[in-house]
Amino acid sequence: MKKPEIIKLDANFRPGTMPIVYLPDAIPESQRASHKKLREALIAEIRQIEELPNGYRLNLSNNAALLLKLAAFIALEQQACPFLTFTLDVPAGESCLWLSLTGREGTKAFLQETMKLG
Repeated sequence: MKKPEIIKLDANFRPGTMPIVYLPDAIPESQRASHKKLREALIAEIRQIEELPNGYRLNLSNNAALLLKLAAFIALEQQACPFLTFTLDVPAGESCLWLSLTGREGTKAFLQETMKLG
């Protein structure tokens, strides 16, 4: 895999115009191992993947432990991937939840490569 380009973001970037770059150093070094474990746990829990025009929608079990892991994952992942939009849908009375990872053009290809989605 090609090494991602690292750039510095400044106040001029807006979410819709932010480049698709992975910023691994944005996650504190002390939390990187935890982030990797959270990512692996999330991927292992995927029950269904729906392709969206600008990303993916993941179906997962609705349980308290997974919700806590998702919150921790999103908090770290948004630091490394500031271009991603995370949407968590927890339907009332259902045993599943949905996590959408979306963004501008190119996001889907990025997710295919980094999370092996699609």
